[in-house]
Amino acid sequence: MENKKEQSQTAFDRQASRYDTTCYSRHPRALYPRLLRQIEKLQPTDVLDLGCGTGALLAEIARLCPTARLSGLDLSAAMLAVAEKQLQDKAELIQGDSEALPYADCAFDLIVCCDSFHHYPNPEAAARQLHRCLKPGGRLLIGDTTMPPLLRQLMNFTFRFSSEGDVRLYSQKEMRALLSDYFQDVQWRRISPSSYILQGTVRK
Repeated sequence: MENKKEQSQTAFDRQASRYDTTCYSRHPRALYPRLLRQIEKLQPTDVLDLGCGTGALLAEIARLCPTARLSGLDLSAAMLAVAEKQLQDKAELIQGDSEALPYADCAFDLIVCCDSFHHYPNPEAAARQLHRCLKPGGRLLIGDTTMPPLLRQLMNFTFRFSSEGDVRLYSQKEMRALLSDYFQDVQWRRISPSSYILQGTVRK
């Protein structure tokens, strides 16, 4: 599975310079309005964008929550270079891995993950890290790709042979099972045939 991380890193390094202006960003950008509405309601003070890419979502969060401390983590150095130019000093950006987050325990009251979770080779390890880094009562907000059952199974099979770093698309049942030990009040809502929004409150 380390190969999947390398594939993701290589793919996003290659896409970084044109990511925001091409079809690569179409799906995550379609999720932004839904995510931002939830973030505006929460008005968090310490936010991590996990898989922050070019920083486009963080820039919108900075506009909605001007006093929040913002952090972004991504596997791709090239994506982070674009994010640094876009965000200037609005967020602390770190290159890192979802399975070993370089943050203290209880560092954030919100972690948002947009169109990134399906790239994680070890989602259980990522869930443990998300739990560790959230404050008591902290919130997890995920927007990601899914498909109807048969198509999802087909996509998951083809991912084995993909060089883009995609690992797995999840159903509502699978996401609830992954997160249930670490999060309560998990809400999963399909917002299109190919996408969903998930929210949960950390268990402490």
